[in-house]
Amino acid sequence: MTTQLLNVDYLTNVVRPYASDLGVALVFGLGYYLFKFLNKKGDEAKKVKLESVKEKVFTSVSKWENAKSIQKYNSLIISNNDRSTDAFKILNAMQKAGINPDIVTYNCLIDMSHRLDQKEQAVKLYEEISDFTNPVQPDIVTYNILIKGLVFEIRENRDNKETVESLFNKVKSIFSDLRLRGNIIPNEITFNTAIDACIEAESLETAWSFFNEMQEVGVKPDLYTYSTLVKALKCSTDLSESNLQKALDILSKINQGGCEGITADEILYNSVIDTCIKYNKIDKAEQLYQEMISKGIFPSTITYSIMIKAYGTSYNLDAALNLYNEMKLSHIKRNDVIYGCIINCCVRCSRLDLMNEMYENMIVDNIEPNVIIYNTLVKGFNKMRRFNKAFELFEKMSTSKHMTPNIVIYNSILDCCVESKNFDKLFATYEDIKSKAKNNENFPQLNVITHSTVMKGYCKLGDMTKAKEIYNFLKNGNYQLDEVIYNTMADGYSRAKDSTSALALLSDMKAIGVIRSSVIYSILIKMYSNEGKEVEALRIVDEMNKDGIKPGLVTYTTLIQMFIRTKKLDKAIDLFAEMKKSGVNPDNVSYNFIINGCVFNKKLEVAISLLIESIKANIKLSDESYNNVLEYLLTNKFMKTPERAFHATNICKELKEKNFEIDYEMYSRVMRLLFKKNDNEEKTYTNNYKNNYNNNDSYNKGKENLNKVRRHNFK
Repeated sequence: MTTQLLNVDYLTNVVRPYASDLGVALVFGLGYYLFKFLNKKGDEAKKVKLESVKEKVFTSVSKWENAKSIQKYNSLIISNNDRSTDAFKILNAMQKAGINPDIVTYNCLIDMSHRLDQKEQAVKLYEEISDFTNPVQPDIVTYNILIKGLVFEIRENRDNKETVESLFNKVKSIFSDLRLRGNIIPNEITFNTAIDACIEAESLETAWSFFNEMQEVGVKPDLYTYSTLVKALKCSTDLSESNLQKALDILSKINQGGCEGITADEILYNSVIDTCIKYNKIDKAEQLYQEMISKGIFPSTITYSIMIKAYGTSYNLDAALNLYNEMKLSHIKRNDVIYGCIINCCVRCSRLDLMNEMYENMIVDNIEPNVIIYNTLVKGFNKMRRFNKAFELFEKMSTSKHMTPNIVIYNSILDCCVESKNFDKLFATYEDIKSKAKNNENFPQLNVITHSTVMKGYCKLGDMTKAKEIYNFLKNGNYQLDEVIYNTMADGYSRAKDSTSALALLSDMKAIGVIRSSVIYSILIKMYSNEGKEVEALRIVDEMNKDGIKPGLVTYTTLIQMFIRTKKLDKAIDLFAEMKKSGVNPDNVSYNFIINGCVFNKKLEVAISLLIESIKANIKLSDESYNNVLEYLLTNKFMKTPERAFHATNICKELKEKNFEIDYEMYSRVMRLLFKKNDNEEKTYTNNYKNNYNNNDSYNKGKENLNKVRRHNFK
């Protein structure tokens, strides 16, 4: 009887309190415990002593042989990082020391096994205590640790769908086992961990199922639960408005006091703001950002990085720079993530001057660029065509002791070699990567982008034999060929005037089900157009239409150019109109082609109309296009002077309003034409009045009206 009472005392006063604190630390780490601690209110918070919890969880002794009690064994297990010491060796040592393990010991051992990647031991330990004849039975902490271990495994294997599905089924199986044990009640940690597993397995529906069950069994969701659900909504591949609304409803419910004892914090706001951005609702994200500040929740570096990244995706560089400057004024430290976001925003907005300035600011702030930033910078300098700067950065990163290049940065520098036509460097770098990857499995391994980038280099060089070798290597290997690879090869064959091989690629794409866009068809149309084979080009257009692929801007422009070249201007004009009607907006290239085609084929009125249309659309054309239209206006012998002057001055006026520059000499000639027109009008007017009227007042009044018209034209 005494023994039984002692066991009850030990269970009540030692095991359960210890297991409770230990369970939180094991399953979520100290970060989650701090999360819980910092959100406690009132007298309860005062009772929680964080330092005592740290001491209870993490106290350990240096040597196993000094462990003389179960508490010391448990502490040693928590701090053990020696992979040679597995769970069953420790249990044997305890048995020899005459110490019987309890459920806390088993929980610590299961957690240690997961931590040291000894998953088989974790399973065996669970099976051992799951036997109903075993004196030690699992408790809720056991299940929490098991589910969390599976969450880590799912995360490690997220690229393998079959493995993820198998591990997620284990999570659901463990939860089913837990439901069968009526004496063990799941707590908020259990449900939060299960919802975490759903997120990693991309099973949003199951996550909401766990959330509903949580409320049904009377377990109160905490702030972590709601933040995790919002994270699930953000990570969902289903971008329906209803999912975004669920995230907004969660925040609204908490702010309106619908969740007793829970107040929205920065973490929740960051999650909801990030969700809005995922759903491309930048305005709503900005609104929540301002709401967060108005509630006295000041943004952290994480908040700023989320917002700056959002402005980058929406090409709003000014807003991103305002936040960056706000951080400086508020003395909030900028880290590599902030600089990565702002530099990426500069590149996306083609403000490469600012990209370079931000890179220099980062150096001043003593922040070492990470691989992602180096990659963004290399791409930016490549876009600026400052190839030497890109190569210099790559060399700096490669020799850094704190930096490990990945295959992405290698692919970027290979692309830089292609764009700079530095083929010697391209092939040397490619061979170097192949050699190192072959001899060292830890070196970045080549992927399909690596090979296809070099293949593009061979295509640009005109060496289609070498390009085809890489193509066949990819085709016959374990690589999934995409549209880009086929487009690259087709363009190479087009340049080489090898129409047979180019057409064969289109057949290959169809045979293996590669999704095709208008790009491959445009390449083939352009190939036939350049060869003067109009019939073959139009046959490709028909094939394109049969495949249900709508022509894009490149396709239309290529066809328009072909009709202009073959002097079929009416067809070109009709096609340009059809393009606009179908919703494809012309760009400066297409406007340049059609306008110059009209000018040189005696369609001056159409050219003028399209020129004015382009100016109003704020599309800047080449100086040659403006000069050609004005030149033909000035020298045209079939159009009367007043009409020529009207069109010329109207074009100049529209250009001036858009701040588009015009050649000074051409502008002077237009003004001379205007003077000539006005002089002719004044002579005609004077003669008419002199011949028909003797009234000086009528003459003077008429002349003043004429001067008003002249002043208006000069404006």
